[in-house]
Amino acid sequence: MKDFYNVKCLKTKHEFTTGVKEYFILQEGEFDDYFEYVRNLPDEETPLLVGLNDNANITYAINESLTIITDVLSISKNSGSD
Repeated sequence: MKDFYNVKCLKTKHEFTTGVKEYFILQEGEFDDYFEYVRNLPDEETPLLVGLNDNANITYAINESLTIITDVLSISKNSGSD
């Protein structure tokens, strides 16, 4: 949390994580400036933003796939097609 709550964050375009330039604190602006900033953020966050490496996406995808396969198999066993 020290990375997110400190005086360094108040400097212009402070980067929270190296290599993730889309996320910074807007210094000042009108409503439209903030709206445009939020609108231009990526649709999916990179794991780097929260201190994880890119392998976190792979692990997430594997776990999601296993969950879907498990659910499909569970449903097909209980379908009662005789």
